[in-house]
Amino acid sequence: MIKNVISQIVQGKNLQDILNKTLARIYSEGPVHITDMEILSYFATYRKELIDEHMNELLLYMGMYYKVSDVEPQTLKELVQTTYRDVIKADLGECYTPVQVNIIDSIKSNKCFSFSAPTSTGKSHVFRRLILGSEKDIVIFVPSRALINEYYITLCKNIPDKSINILTFVDKLNTLKAKRSIFILTPERASDLFSRSGEFDIEYFLFDEAQLGEEISIRGLLFDSVVRRVSKFYPNAKMVFAQPFVANPEAQFGKNFIPDDVSLGVSYRQRNVGQIFYSYDKNENKFYHIGIDAKVMGSKFSLMSDPIELTLLSGGTVLFYVSKSNIAKDKVFVDYKKYIDLCGDIDKDLIKEYQDRFKNYTGAKDDHNKFFYSASLELLKKGVVVHHGSMPLKMRSIIEDFINAGLCRICFATSTIEQGINMPFDAVYITRFEKSKPLAIKNLIGRAGRSTSYKKLDVGKVIIKSNNVTDFRKIVTNDYTIRTTSLLENPVEELGTDFDDFRESIINGTFIEEFNMPKKQLNLLSNEELQNKISKTISILVNQDNTLVDIYKLPTAEKDSIFQLLIEIYENHLNRNVTEAENVILLHALHILFYRMYFKTFSAICKVRYKFLCNFKEIKRLQVLGRDYSRIKVNYLPAYADIPNLKLSRFPLVDRSTKVKDVDFDVVVYDTYDFLDKLIGFKLSDIYYAAFKINFEDTHDERVLTFANLIKYGTSNEKEIYMIRYGLSLDDISILEPYILSIDTKGIKVSPDFYDLLPDIRKPLERFV
Repeated sequence: MIKNVISQIVQGKNLQDILNKTLARIYSEGPVHITDMEILSYFATYRKELIDEHMNELLLYMGMYYKVSDVEPQTLKELVQTTYRDVIKADLGECYTPVQVNIIDSIKSNKCFSFSAPTSTGKSHVFRRLILGSEKDIVIFVPSRALINEYYITLCKNIPDKSINILTFVDKLNTLKAKRSIFILTPERASDLFSRSGEFDIEYFLFDEAQLGEEISIRGLLFDSVVRRVSKFYPNAKMVFAQPFVANPEAQFGKNFIPDDVSLGVSYRQRNVGQIFYSYDKNENKFYHIGIDAKVMGSKFSLMSDPIELTLLSGGTVLFYVSKSNIAKDKVFVDYKKYIDLCGDIDKDLIKEYQDRFKNYTGAKDDHNKFFYSASLELLKKGVVVHHGSMPLKMRSIIEDFINAGLCRICFATSTIEQGINMPFDAVYITRFEKSKPLAIKNLIGRAGRSTSYKKLDVGKVIIKSNNVTDFRKIVTNDYTIRTTSLLENPVEELGTDFDDFRESIINGTFIEEFNMPKKQLNLLSNEELQNKISKTISILVNQDNTLVDIYKLPTAEKDSIFQLLIEIYENHLNRNVTEAENVILLHALHILFYRMYFKTFSAICKVRYKFLCNFKEIKRLQVLGRDYSRIKVNYLPAYADIPNLKLSRFPLVDRSTKVKDVDFDVVVYDTYDFLDKLIGFKLSDIYYAAFKINFEDTHDERVLTFANLIKYGTSNEKEIYMIRYGLSLDDISILEPYILSIDTKGIKVSPDFYDLLPDIRKPLERFV
């Protein structure tokens, strides 16, 4: 057995022997051992001339035929590989890898196929082949709205044919032009697939990042519920599950009662990208090379340089995996100032587009001495970005465009970066090591380096803290398995009892798809006493001409009665009273719900909350008096928290001792998005829409329907509702509405000057006109 490989390669010892043995094992077994890929990565880093001499041989052995599509064989072993390559190209039209070919064949020959593979295996190319080759509707499930956005952009680029709808919601639209639809969804918004199952002819359901079912949360329950409802409502469709680094992908079948005779699960271990691993010893302020298998690679090898610094100085990009709280507190900008300072200012002309999009969407400013200051906006100037789950989708889209344009130098990211977003980095520094989340660590490793089409071995760097080395090695080498039983049948204590109705309704078939809730909860909202209160209160909420009353101009007693009714509706749905802490969150969410109805745009909602937080009334009073306001401190504003949660405690968005001049507008932006997306969009809107829609079906009072639509869409205007159904946000509508001449389920007609708008502004509508 070879030993101390790192030091031998760095010091130039036994190079040919080490390389020959590594190539021989890859030829016989494939690129399935992480140690082999480490060894090759050290050669690519320290002995490039030597490995370049063997590059054609190496890439052929690894099955990366797309990198060597024109290479002629020089040996018998290479002849075997090039023959296989040529057969694949003749059969499938492209130089797919052997893993990709096996995935394609397995999907073709099985009704349900679940597979696992490391990142950079080329899964997206396989999915694209399925999508382009189908003549029917296709549904792609992803775990986050950020991934929806990435899929949408990629598919629009790869499928210019406008007769194929690409939608991020379920609807039958653009019927005069569209022959079929591709739906990109999260499990939270799948209900319309099942309530309208007769309208669609779906060939494939593609579940990407299918490890979502492992989440101990309502989202984990939802994932398995969607799999089961697909089996029920679309029995002839094929299902494909893709998940990274899972040893038992076939578990998706057993826990969701999919028969063995129509399903196949395969775990692929072949790797396309190599990695070099480093540890950082804070006490010594020193970096070391480390190997995953210390017996082969050596325990550690001292470095004279900083790999993060070298990466940045050579024009590379670095991902810092950090906690969301450290981003919110701007702590990361202090802790890693050394690296930020290495990033010089980017040419203003190159970043102006991204800054303008950022400012227009959020209303932020990049001047530290002004209100609405945003640290993340200012740091764009240096190519430094943040990326996390509380960042609004449009902001994430701007950041991802910025990164993919090659302008990013440093990215501070949280767990959202794990979920397959296609943003590779040259180096990943895992500053927040969560050994209880091994799959997250494996996914982060996959962010370091990304397979390219160049004739070379692609290599990434992974840096960890020295006290995490032992756990890190275990995580990398140990298999990760997903549960073989579903949370639907086997709930865990962490879920609590508030989701029991949902679980039981999925199991016994009483989930009402039309309203996206269990029949039991719908019955609670149909309560006669509650419905009578809705009928009495609607005259306070909505005028006779179906316009919304400004509740903030109502007498206090009437305004309070409206909020009390809305709280009572939620409590009926929950079948219990809310706690004091839950009440604070619910009440604030209801205020934001009304802000959306009145102010429409995201930036306007953020500004209202920021002005209250920063005590603008008092500041204006002092300004009129010509007095100093720099010592003014913030008002109490509740921070977003998920409800229901019996254990919830109250806590402020910003500590009450904070001076308003020190408030980062980003904090308000992220918190507002959490309320709108995770609480109002995911939970509250369904509850309140159902309560008012039930009342409308009984009373036929148009004012009730008006308010129901305001809850669901943020507007009751028919034209605007159609625009939302076509995927436009209220922010998009505020700009594009004047350019739309007509809109309905058949299609959209726009005015000639629509085409004079900037491409980024036209983008939401372009596919339909």
